[in-house]
Amino acid sequence: MRIAFFGAEGKAGSAIVTRLEATGHEVRGIELGDEPDVGGCDAAVDFTTPDAAPANVRATLEQGVSCVVGTTGWDPAELGAIAAEKGLRLFVAPNFSIGAVLMMRFAGEAAVHFPRAEIVELHNEAKKDSPSGTAKATADLTFPAYHSLAMWLSFVVLVLGLVVIFRRPAPGHIR
Repeated sequence: MRIAFFGAEGKAGSAIVTRLEATGHEVRGIELGDEPDVGGCDAAVDFTTPDAAPANVRATLEQGVSCVVGTTGWDPAELGAIAAEKGLRLFVAPNFSIGAVLMMRFAGEAAVHFPRAEIVELHNEAKKDSPSGTAKATADLTFPAYHSLAMWLSFVVLVLGLVVIFRRPAPGHIR
């Protein structure tokens, strides 16, 4: 498969590109300032920044190529509609880690049994989007389970991690 990769030289990108090439895929790396030419590619991947991703995705879709995006901190709704109009796919994932995906799923499942939850997010100081896409997706999966919700989001810049804490209310404090 021929893949255009926005952010191929970045932290996530370089790790993913190495694996793609090792499994026989042809990867065209596209970095900041490069022309976003995805012509002749079967798909595109974006692991850049919230400022760069929308333009990269738009260019990709305008050239008739479907896109997988691991960049969060932007709203893909408009570009999702463009992809649908063109018969293309736009897949935006807040986290590709199986552990994070399972944590989000379990949080959604547990939410029906608790009247409130707290999401505590810990990252290093270089984190570009806060709250992270993983925290937002966890909240989106958890919030619908509540009919009456008291929800707190806390963000602490320290270490990579995400914790969802469910609490039972003190007697007389149910909202």
